[in-house]
Amino acid sequence: FLPIARYLIECGANANIQDGLKETPLHRAATRGIEELVSLLLENGANPNLQNSVGNTPLHLACEEDQRCCALRLIKAGASSFVENRDEKTPLDLATWATRTALKNALQEVAT
Repeated sequence: FLPIARYLIECGANANIQDGLKETPLHRAATRGIEELVSLLLENGANPNLQNSVGNTPLHLACEEDQRCCALRLIKAGASSFVENRDEKTPLDLATWATRTALKNALQEVAT
């Protein structure tokens, strides 16, 4: 993924392009735990707070899928842990619901 992503960015691809579900490449990378791609996208203008069609940000998805490294990278880049999705759930709620204890603790540390 990384060489192709680098090439597309060098050619001027929009890092915030959204598909039919309003998901960006950052949503997809965070869901799959591809930390290097998350970093590359963030370094090239990807917005960590864009919401998809159900209101999830990349941080929501990283928390839901227990992608701790991606979640922490997103937070360092300015992702809000307070954004609510359509179900009024924050990324912390999703980490708690999914019993992602280490991730939940990391999010709580950042929030305080």
